[in-house]
Amino acid sequence: MPRYFAEFPSFSAVYAAYPSLQAEQPPTTAAPFAIAFSFSSHERVTLAYPSGRKVTRGIKSQAGGMTSGDTPDWIDVLGACEFVEFRPNRDLRQTLAEELGVPGATDLAELNSLEEPVLAAASMRFRAHALGGWPLEDLEAEAMMAAVVRRMLTGYLGGKEPRATNLMLDPRQLRRVTDYIEANLAASLSIEHLARVAALSRFHFIRAFKATTGMTPHRFVQARRMERARALLAHSTLAIGEVARRVGYADAHSFRRAFAQQFGRPPALFREA
Repeated sequence: MPRYFAEFPSFSAVYAAYPSLQAEQPPTTAAPFAIAFSFSSHERVTLAYPSGRKVTRGIKSQAGGMTSGDTPDWIDVLGACEFVEFRPNRDLRQTLAEELGVPGATDLAELNSLEEPVLAAASMRFRAHALGGWPLEDLEAEAMMAAVVRRMLTGYLGGKEPRATNLMLDPRQLRRVTDYIEANLAASLSIEHLARVAALSRFHFIRAFKATTGMTPHRFVQARRMERARALLAHSTLAIGEVARRVGYADAHSFRRAFAQQFGRPPALFREA
């Protein structure tokens, strides 16, 4: 019964796979103000709410939903159950709800059977991370979660995207951001921090940064980390694990894979050459 939990600066997430929640498992309580996605289908599930109300309905595979503050227990779930549950924090939900003109939607709403490709893509991406196949770093994770919350607010809760203004970073903004990145490559960099340096909202920063540099913030940071690693490997005798640590990777395995993706060969072979 694999269950994986991860926490990022603006949200947490759970991936779980159970053979069944009927009989052998206690009831599972949904998190409040969450966005979930099911990889499995269920002909009938029963939801029991704190008020005593019970609802029986089906669950579609490859579909998702949201919860408000009134969260039910999932009981009598027949068959195997595999899902991802994203839990965006209040700051992220409130910031985006206000930006999109629906401050009353900060606490989301109870909706289900949403066949939403943005949510599906994010859920598959997180599952790959949870199963150890493709590490998810903070910058990519936060951009992904902001996209999911924006889509929920604009697609289902009445939010409207603001009219585009200036989509480019000016030279001073770009310099401030790139200097900050260079000075903090060994640290955990977040979209919130970078956006604050640029004096923009998270959403406008991501769009403006890509329009200016041709890269997402995540890809840009990864490229700068790999360039710093290349210099350390070429001009020092530091162990590969220490090089990884100095460019912001918690484990050498993730670093080796990212380095090989960037330069076509692993760090050891690069150093030998």
